[in-house]
Amino acid sequence: ANSVRRLREVFSEIDRNGDRRIDRRELRDALMKFRVELQVDEVEMLFDRFDVDRNNSMDYKEFLDLLGAKPSDDGAATRRDR
Repeated sequence: ANSVRRLREVFSEIDRNGDRRIDRRELRDALMKFRVELQVDEVEMLFDRFDVDRNNSMDYKEFLDLLGAKPSDDGAATRRDR
């Protein structure tokens, strides 16, 4: 339950405008904040890969996919084995 709460907090921190979605700029800003060094085209490719519904934003489920986590039946997030 703590990990789910923390993931939601991180999502909310990244979602700076509070629309419950992460847009391209918010993702770029978050990656810079967390010192993830990617080229602009790499960020774009990453975003496109996880924006499954192609609406130019990531919802919480797409965000979990990006992190390699998945919601379980009880709402908790678990790590995916890849």
